[in-house]
Amino acid sequence: GTESGADEFHWDLLPLVSSQPVESFRAELVFAPSLAEALTGDVACYQGLEGSTRACEIDGPRTDAGSAVFTVSSGHREAGDGMTVAIGFEAGTVTQPAARTPEPVADFGAPLAAALTFLFSAGAWASVARFIRRRRRATGIVVAQYDVPADLPPLLAAPLVPSAQATVPAQIVHLAVRGALRLEEDPEATGSGKERPVLRLLDRTAAASPLDTGMLDALFPGGTDLRRLPRKSEKFSKKMAKLTAKGVREAASRGWTTKERAPGAARFLWGALAGLAVTTGLMIWSITRDRELMPLAVVAFGLALVVVLVTSIVALSKHVVLTPAGAERHEYLMGVREFIRVAEADRIRMLQSHQGAERRADGGIDVVRLYERLLPYAMLFGEEKTWGDVLETAYAETDTSPVWIHGVATASLGARLASFSTTAQASASYSASSSSGGSTGGGFSGSGGGGGFSGGR
Repeated sequence: GTESGADEFHWDLLPLVSSQPVESFRAELVFAPSLAEALTGDVACYQGLEGSTRACEIDGPRTDAGSAVFTVSSGHREAGDGMTVAIGFEAGTVTQPAARTPEPVADFGAPLAAALTFLFSAGAWASVARFIRRRRRATGIVVAQYDVPADLPPLLAAPLVPSAQATVPAQIVHLAVRGALRLEEDPEATGSGKERPVLRLLDRTAAASPLDTGMLDALFPGGTDLRRLPRKSEKFSKKMAKLTAKGVREAASRGWTTKERAPGAARFLWGALAGLAVTTGLMIWSITRDRELMPLAVVAFGLALVVVLVTSIVALSKHVVLTPAGAERHEYLMGVREFIRVAEADRIRMLQSHQGAERRADGGIDVVRLYERLLPYAMLFGEEKTWGDVLETAYAETDTSPVWIHGVATASLGARLASFSTTAQASASYSASSSSGGSTGGGFSGSGGGGGFSGGR
């Protein structure tokens, strides 16, 4: 007892969380002679919902062969209407089992060691991320750039751009703004809600690199000059996946990317492995001590084991990183992104600078063409809607229309580009899902044919 200091048998005889009423109830508590001799005579019984102090009757003790017997009984009780008894014994009558005595190391040692394991694992992950970011640095200075070499198409630039988006749509638009093909509306589906982008081949010789040629061959096989992007075609998506992988291999063959391990990650991994070993030992100790919090130690060990296994793969694997030459091109592309993101007045100021005048004429039409050439890279950076709006303004100021896309009002170019990017990316990444099952799994009651019942015909 917390107030008297005596030992106390305190027990709920009925579950307070029960949702079922009890018609009648009777309990008999029998204490062995060795316990009966230590009874203090303090006895209490409580009834009602949780927290109730309403008393109830408890009979006893009566003696039966040296044992002390108490009896509690009741008639009908509603759900959750419990009964609790408290019977006092002299202090020191019983000794708590080891599982109930305070033992902080056995109770919380494994979770704390697991937390240390998580910290070391996080260090390994951070080390890998820092290693990859550091390899993208060449000079550390990003200068705004307003053109991209013809031999650096989006398929080849994507491996150099972290989290590059819409690689295939960007490559298609790259071919369009360079005059190799044209984006058109589908005349057969106009107004049907099922419009798909149509590509028309204009000039194969406009392809400036083998990757450009490979994309044209994939889009227009067998001498065709018109291609409607498919909605669901694994054959098409596999071709696009192969081209994307070819761009990754080309970046490696040019010495722009390589695979290396993060040197600092291994040191953190050793710390995580040591933490896992300590967690394992403390968990075993908690189990042998039969601690009440032993499940917490087991859960901590399980989580630590999974985290260390995943961290081992990340820390010991070779990761794709940029070489010094690749880092230079990465910074160049970041300069292109900077040019795309600055205000229009700043862009015009760059184009009118001495260096800009030497590299490109700054007339209105030239600016429009330059902006068109940057559109595929804006798509890689996820800026196609913003850059489309910039093009809208440029076309309006020069009273021109885009020749690389047909059947689209200039005023809606930004939204149309965003829609094309989404549609083309869905076509390029399509994968047929497995069909629903019945006898092989995945079915449910009523999923078959017919309309009968068990035993029907």
